[in-house]
Amino acid sequence: PCWMDPEYDLWYRLLSCGIRLPASTGSDWFVCSSNRVYVDVGSSFSYETWLAGLRAGRTFVTNGPIVDLTIEGQRPSNQILAVGDRVSTVSATCSWQSSQPVDRVEIIRDGEVAAIVENPNQDLSGQWTGKIDVTETGWVAARSWGQRRTSYGHPLWAHTSPIYLRAAPNRAQRKAAAAFFVEQIDAGRAWLTTRARFDNSGQRERMLQLFGEGRGIYERWARG
Repeated sequence: PCWMDPEYDLWYRLLSCGIRLPASTGSDWFVCSSNRVYVDVGSSFSYETWLAGLRAGRTFVTNGPIVDLTIEGQRPSNQILAVGDRVSTVSATCSWQSSQPVDRVEIIRDGEVAAIVENPNQDLSGQWTGKIDVTETGWVAARSWGQRRTSYGHPLWAHTSPIYLRAAPNRAQRKAAAAFFVEQIDAGRAWLTTRARFDNSGQRERMLQLFGEGRGIYERWARG
């Protein structure tokens, strides 16, 4: 088994395209992963309410730490926290706890770090409250990092689903993120055409059709 720090770039770009994709995860291989997704099901716990909460974006993912984020009293979900175009700052609270101390907690705004909360005393829990500049911001989330290791030898991490502040993403950010996916899809189509193996040509054509349909969506967003 090997491990790298979590890579969120693809997810952040999808969010910046305006796709409301809740955070979820799981164990890829049971002997080397403790990744989990936790869902806020309210007062009624059942498989149905768990799925409903997952679809609604009331989640956080972690291999140990618990991270909670609220903005103007609202927790992560697909529901838009309508702050208005004239609102430049919002009140945010982030709390965390863990059986091992995390080194820092970060507030993420449209894929960029908006605030860093260090944990120099290596406390097992903490809370940060502050103001975040959200001019034209589409979404905000929180994540934590730690050099301590899980029983699988992985660095500690956790990430909340986003809190959405506006119905439409920032146009410039959507264009840049969509252009990235156009390039990636083109590279994938080239591989499908020249190197991929299929049982018959119909399977290849079907895959190329699907890639083309996806490309068309991102291309429209890239044009603005």
